Amino acid sequence: GYVVQTEIKKNILRYFIVIAIVSFLIGLISMAGVSFVLQKKPFVLPFGLNKIVKISPSPKPTVKVEPTKVQEVNPAEYSIEILNGSEIKGGASRLKTALTTAGFDVLSAGNAEKSDYTDTIISAKKSVNAAYIEKLRVELKKSYILDTKTKVLADETSEADVIIAIGSKVSGNFE
Repeated sequence: GYVVQTEIKKNILRYFIVIAIVSFLIGLISMAGVSFVLQKKPFVLPFGLNKIVKISPSPKPTVKVEPTKVQEVNPAEYSIEILNGSEIKGGASRLKTALTTAGFDVLSAGNAEKSDYTDTIISAKKSVNAAYIEKLRVELKKSYILDTKTKVLADETSEADVIIAIGSKVSGNFE
């Protein structure tokens, strides 16, 4: 009995000492954490290690944007035929006047075989410069809603390099 009781007392004493030490360490760590947060000072690592950890933003490369060179386009370089594919009376002659004023070479203006076009369609021979087509599209968009794609015109189809079939959809600047 006496040996067992002594052994139990030793175990309880060891257990109490371990619990006391662990509790003391947890208390110290908690107090250090609270004081660190309340002081709002930067965290400094021992032995100068914060120099290694220090992060600085890297310089951002500057990008120099050069303006794109716009290809000069002669609007009279290619010939145009205008066909009125809408029921708007005088549409082809009105567009002929507008394009001629803008410097384009319009061979003829007349009516298309049918008058149920909605979007204005540009058809061009393969030899026509893409920059020229873009300049023509910009001019046409002032008055008409254009089909998104330019159609390819067979070389022998027309005397003109470009055929414009006017549709019934007009834009805000249509007069």
